[in-house]
Amino acid sequence: MQIEAYFGNLKRASETVARLKAAGFNKVYMDINDHYNEDLNVDTNLAGAEGAPSLAGLTLRSAAHAVDMSKSPLAAASPMASGYGRFEEIADVNCKVIVEVEEGKAEEARQLLRQEGGELKDPNIARPRIIDDADLLDAVIDNISKNI
Repeated sequence: MQIEAYFGNLKRASETVARLKAAGFNKVYMDINDHYNEDLNVDTNLAGAEGAPSLAGLTLRSAAHAVDMSKSPLAAASPMASGYGRFEEIADVNCKVIVEVEEGKAEEARQLLRQEGGELKDPNIARPRIIDDADLLDAVIDNISKNI
């Protein structure tokens, strides 16, 4: 069974991984809190080509083909595009720790994660993806244009 805990900073998550390993949990790892995993590829994409029609496409949703170039500014606005900003402005959850445990040790792992400041419930707000929301933005702009 896998248990996930969400953390606001990399240092705290790293310390938690070390503490879990010291407690005997061997299958522990940390990952970035990324919302676009299903649309990533391992290819080297060329900026402006189909795999990355914009500079943001080099890091964000790199496997999404046929992205409308007019929506590129929306992708570039995401802090995930550069890697320098916080990844979740509201929940402030930048990384997560994943522990693989046997059923009998699950509660011990959960307790350790809580003690280290981990949030066991997924704090990410249910929000539409920025690029998918571009259609909504187009509709709003059209509506404004009609009423001017």
